Amino acid sequence: MPGHSQGLKGLSRQGLNFCLTEGNVTHTHQPFGELANDKAGQTIATMKAIYTELAGMFPDEELFIGADEVAPAGNCTLSDYAAIERAVCETVTGDKTQGGLGRTVGGWEEYAFETAVVPPLPSAAEGASNYVVNTCHYHTQFESTARGWQTVASNDSHFYLVYGGGYPSYWVDIASGMNATQRSLLRGGSVSAWVDEYCYIAYCIHEGQFPSAHALFPPSADALFHQSIIGYSFPRAAVGAGSFWNYLSEFKAAGGDGAFQATYDAMNSRLIQRGVPSCPSECHCDAASRCGTPYINETVPPIRTLSKQELFELRPGRPLHLP
Repeated sequence: MPGHSQGLKGLSRQGLNFCLTEGNVTHTHQPFGELANDKAGQTIATMKAIYTELAGMFPDEELFIGADEVAPAGNCTLSDYAAIERAVCETVTGDKTQGGLGRTVGGWEEYAFETAVVPPLPSAAEGASNYVVNTCHYHTQFESTARGWQTVASNDSHFYLVYGGGYPSYWVDIASGMNATQRSLLRGGSVSAWVDEYCYIAYCIHEGQFPSAHALFPPSADALFHQSIIGYSFPRAAVGAGSFWNYLSEFKAAGGDGAFQATYDAMNSRLIQRGVPSCPSECHCDAASRCGTPYINETVPPIRTLSKQELFELRPGRPLHLP
């Protein structure tokens, strides 16, 4: 939130408001479904209630609010989004004695750079910041730490599994060029796996067509989905974890690419031996295929899918039963 909130449209009767497009049509039918900052404050009050409920369900120190890809939509502006984000952040980080949740808040880079709700690094007297910024596409971890923010590096140029490159691109120094202060603010990195290629809902990001692995969406394809998503996540995610944990720029220099390849192959073999359907070292895997063989092929029993009309007729709360 406030973007990517289409899944919350069922709460519109309970106080959530959405941005309006031309002709005052609610903007929930688009893939992003942006929340609107209504004058009565219903959206803010509802989102505060949601995060308060989440805090009671999960003991984690950090609550992640999203805040990515915010852009003016219909009658909504960046200022509207900033007001929602700021109110939620203040609730999450606020003192428990004052009705706050006393947690650390995390969000994508836009809530730091675009809507600018993340405060600068506090003084030593004020203590450590309770905001974390995940950099991804438009900004870098170097920029974020240079401004004094606690940062997690999620660079889509290296760590975006669905559209990312081969495993060598995941071996990279995320702290390159940083001084000691910046390194102290860099909390690590994360590898992301959006499920765009499995999308099988009305008005998906692939509007007008089904993406490559949509047939793996139904519950009847759970086993194949498991193989698919793990196959394109690993071993690349494991290489990324190695970078985050203990990147050594001398690694390749000392032994050349051969040493890196040997270490990678051994690691991947251990994953496969332990039952992880990691992609074999000698082939390519993506959402729809493994080593050149599509997950849905002539040897796989037919999978019941829904027509476009059936998808568009789905309503929140209506159970979906697939044979």
